[in-house]
Amino acid sequence: MKKTNKFWLFGGVALIGIIIITIFSAPANNLLRNSSTYSRTPDKYGAYSRI
Repeated sequence: MKKTNKFWLFGGVALIGIIIITIFSAPANNLLRNSSTYSRTPDKYGAYSRI
């Protein structure tokens, strides 16, 4: 194989690996409401309430 072919092969495998890792490590459901520190609920900004 030429050096450029190895470069593209390695880059493609790395890109596919990153995509697969991203898909499997993403949360299964929408956790934005649970993980956000700001919400529209009466307690509003939640970062200070956890101290």
